[in-house]
Amino acid sequence: MNRKILLVSDNSALVTRLTKLNDNWQLTTTPILPPDFLLSRYDQMMIILDTKNKMMLSGQLANIELLREQFHGALLAIGWQEAHTFMTWRLMSQCHFDDVLDITMRDEELRARMMQKIWVQEHHEIVETAGQTKVQLQLDQLVIDFQHYRVSIGGRPIEMGPLEFRLLVFFVQNANIVLTRGQIAEGVWHNRRDTTMRAIDSHISKLRKLIEVDAKTPRQLVTVRGFGFQFKSGKITHLEV
Repeated sequence: MNRKILLVSDNSALVTRLTKLNDNWQLTTTPILPPDFLLSRYDQMMIILDTKNKMMLSGQLANIELLREQFHGALLAIGWQEAHTFMTWRLMSQCHFDDVLDITMRDEELRARMMQKIWVQEHHEIVETAGQTKVQLQLDQLVIDFQHYRVSIGGRPIEMGPLEFRLLVFFVQNANIVLTRGQIAEGVWHNRRDTTMRAIDSHISKLRKLIEVDAKTPRQLVTVRGFGFQFKSGKITHLEV
């Protein structure tokens, strides 16, 4: 199990306290949450955001909203009781944080709240893994048959090579998440060589021609300018076969 927690804070006293409370977890820190972080790190079980710096929060709300979309672990805020202002509650209502911790809480309560959120996350992963035993996935009209390595759209078979199939599966596994070329290279080719990075656009173009109604104006596999690519999907259904 991944045992990493990221604390977004420049408060050394808070870092020391949370490190002691979670001595069997790896606690890493960063003073701010830059855009490249959102797209390149997915190995934390929990992220905790210090609400002390209101100016930092105000300037990064767009990044925080993107973080919530892409990060499926526990996302918490922590601050002083008197700091629970409109900005803090905005994190709960607009950015859908899992909890707001009070720095004045006793150590026992603070740790218990954090561990409870981690338990919920672990339970969710168990349920999600159980669903992966199915051998077919349906996304709107698109059906992926993992047992026979087949793809169909609206019942119509799509002839697809093994590389495009792996690329499609990787996008489906990360549906609605903005992926950088580096992440795609690691996820599909398992390397970041220059030749791989240059080939990504070509393979995505081929995949679009196979799954899009109009590959020149894609609606499902879209380019997010300045970041990478996103596979837009509604509800994903597991089919019994």
